[in-house]
Amino acid sequence: MFKILQRRLGQYGAIWFAVFAAVLAFGLVWSLLLHRDIVAAADGLLISAFILLGLVTIGFLVATLVERASLATKIVLLLLGVFLILPLLWSPVLAVVVVAKFSNGVIEYSNSYAQFRIMVSKIVFPVFQSISNGSLEEAAWSGFQTVATVIGFAASLITLVPLLRRAVAHGPTAAEYED
Repeated sequence: MFKILQRRLGQYGAIWFAVFAAVLAFGLVWSLLLHRDIVAAADGLLISAFILLGLVTIGFLVATLVERASLATKIVLLLLGVFLILPLLWSPVLAVVVVAKFSNGVIEYSNSYAQFRIMVSKIVFPVFQSISNGSLEEAAWSGFQTVATVIGFAASLITLVPLLRRAVAHGPTAAEYED
């Protein structure tokens, strides 16, 4: 399971970087070498990148369903795929923001950029609101507790699963039956 997760995270990382680098390169050529407004390029670049990343994500999810792995591994991979959608979509947006900084452009005028921010806000704000109950301190504490719980649970599983496998594989010894 961990090798599949590691491979999938590597694939997501490679896609994230490839899209970031491609959008960054095109945006820099467009704005710095061709002396064109980054807002005009941003709308086309972001829409194209979002479509590409959507198709890649669907491909990863379909590949997960047909992968030769246990049901638990498939569920973890599917959850990981859904969880990583926003970070994947952020990669071209970050590239456009970087280009705007280099070219002294104002990216906030891009329709695609504005729509991305609105959609992320619609997703993130309710989650933040439900976790934080309105207080930043409570949100930080709840976030810490959640992360600590997940890490602790994962560390426990990593430690306990091999021990349980060995215990089940070896079973009781003849000396234990004599007692």
